[in-house]
Amino acid sequence: MGWGMRAMLRRLAADDRGVSLVEFAIAFPVLLGMYLGSYVVCDAIGANRKVSSAARELTDITSRFVSLNNADVTSILNASAQVMSPYSAANAQIKLSQVQVCTATTGKVIWGRGTTNTTARAVGSVVTLPANMVHATMIPAAGCLAALDASGTFGTGGYLVFGEVQYNYRPPVAYGTFTQMTLFDKTYMSPRVSNSVPLIP
Repeated sequence: MGWGMRAMLRRLAADDRGVSLVEFAIAFPVLLGMYLGSYVVCDAIGANRKVSSAARELTDITSRFVSLNNADVTSILNASAQVMSPYSAANAQIKLSQVQVCTATTGKVIWGRGTTNTTARAVGSVVTLPANMVHATMIPAAGCLAALDASGTFGTGGYLVFGEVQYNYRPPVAYGTFTQMTLFDKTYMSPRVSNSVPLIP
């Protein structure tokens, strides 16, 4: 190797003008991946909080009624869907039911309604209630789903308003294999102004 070639190699080895560019080229994909990952995770957490808020508002509003008709229920379902903003309400499946307490851990659906993109809970279907939610005075002595009385209420005992929200979350940007996840929350509340909230057509 000639003297000129050695001198050029020494100069090249001592030249650090491109080091920053090389470091940036190596670090940029990692930093971009971390940024996108953090953004998607934060956005998913935000959507999950919206789901919880929508379920809570759904039951809270309903529990303030003495009775409902179909128009009232439609308005409540639509209002709850708006809580999901800025996330698309079209991806939210919302169900509203009234549950008659049967035992300390089970109840039966008295009426159920849902948004057009889901199926409401069927009358008489069994719901498992959270532990320690039911007080002994809420359990009817005569069982569940007795004949309707004049007020449109089934039997005696305790009743709960039951709201459910399921949301098919899609991240705003594609991130690896993460393309969609299902978020869900549900809430039970006792009626605030009466023993139950009958649905009167």
